[in-house]
This record gives sequence, structure tokens and C-alpha cells, in this order.
Amino acid sequence: MPTQNDHIEHCDHCQHNANFLASFLLEHSNDWSITVMFYIAVHAMEAILSNNGINCQSHQSRKNELEKLDIEGLNTALCLYKNLERKAHDSRYKNYKIYDWEVHRVYKDILQKIIIWFNSQKIGKEIQLERCSQMDDKWFQKYKAKDSECYKCH
Repeated sequence: MPTQNDHIEHCDHCQHNANFLASFLLEHSNDWSITVMFYIAVHAMEAILSNNGINCQSHQSRKNELEKLDIEGLNTALCLYKNLERKAHDSRYKNYKIYDWEVHRVYKDILQKIIIWFNSQKIGKEIQLERCSQMDDKWFQKYKAKDSECYKCH
């Protein structure tokens, strides 16, 4: 059975990955940016499960166990999580050319919403993500430099 420290450890991994993502987001390796976003969500969901006395060893068992829980807002978060899992899989195995605008949308429309929901659950430490406005600043700098990708999102 998972201990209190187990879900705190998942929160620590979640924050560690969020910090790592911020170090290269929209600058290098968009395929890996989406993959790191997925693992931020994985650790958030693991913390939710651990908080409910559940420990999973695979992606499928994690989804199965999450579907059994009755937590307000979890169904929406789980749909976002599954979508992020598909996008991470596709970015690694099907489509290595991921545009900045796609990363921005995944971050804003999926990851941020998962983490906002997770933080509302008050499990361990609150996860801090780079604000979308900070990402927008990076986009603005690229736009000013005439980066051809920027017009697709802004």
C-alpha cells in the first residue's frame, strides 16, 4: 500500500519534470516537450492514486484504476490525460515534426488544465508550471524575429 510519502514523491517528480520542461520549452525538441508534459501528468495521476491507497505498474492499469475513482472533476482530467498520452505517443513514434503552435496548444489546453485540477485536490505540494503568458513572451520574441511558425497560433 502506498504511503503518504509516496504521493509526495510523485509531486516532487511532477515538479522536477515541470522545471525540466521550462528549461527547453519552445526552444528545442518539441517531440520531447510533449513527452515531458505527459510524464508531468503521469506523476500527478500517480499522486492521486497514491493518495487513495493505489499503486500502479503500467499506463493501462493507471487508467483503469483512475476510472474507478469517484473524485469531482476526475472524468474531465482523465479525458485530458488520455489525450495527452496519445499526443506523446504520436510525437515519439509517428510525427517527429511537431510545430511550436502544437506544443503551445497542448500545454495550454491540456497540461495546464490537468495541473489546475490536480492542484485543486490539495495533495502534497502544489505543482508550479510556467505561466502561458511567459510562453507567449517567447512566442512574441520569435514573432519579432520573423519565425515562420509563430503566425499559426497568434
